[in-house]
Amino acid sequence: MYLLKGPGREEVRRAILRLDALLFRVLGWGIALLTVGTILGGVWANESWGRYWGWDPKETWSLVTILVYATAQHFRWMPGLRDGWIVAAGSLVGIASIIMTYFGVNYFLTGLHSYAEGSAPAVPAWVYIGSALMLALIGASYVARQRRSWEAFPGA
Repeated sequence: MYLLKGPGREEVRRAILRLDALLFRVLGWGIALLTVGTILGGVWANESWGRYWGWDPKETWSLVTILVYATAQHFRWMPGLRDGWIVAAGSLVGIASIIMTYFGVNYFLTGLHSYAEGSAPAVPAWVYIGSALMLALIGASYVARQRRSWEAFPGA
């Protein structure tokens, strides 16, 4: 939405504010559900393997995902980072972390939760392309956010 920012675009400004409020709730629920899922996974692991936590790639990435979501959520309460764009960029990184936890660990890393037998397979090119596109989108929205103003003549 920040790419569409410009003078006279009040509907975009309102949409950004509505999405920011929605994002706050989604991140809160996401942290709660990720935490509950990780704890229940630990209980299941104790029943299956006799330990709650073993630093397996899946377990480690589930913790990383919780920390990424918590960081994005806490940006809202940090005075220097209290900006809707920063929270939105952090949540996009959170989605990438979710994808890595649920798909990347299963197919590209070896461990108890892996479908990759033997050594881990090479990471396909689309993973790098998708990551580059995500970073380009964050960068382009940052540039648009900085260069474009809501007023026709800023400072006038």
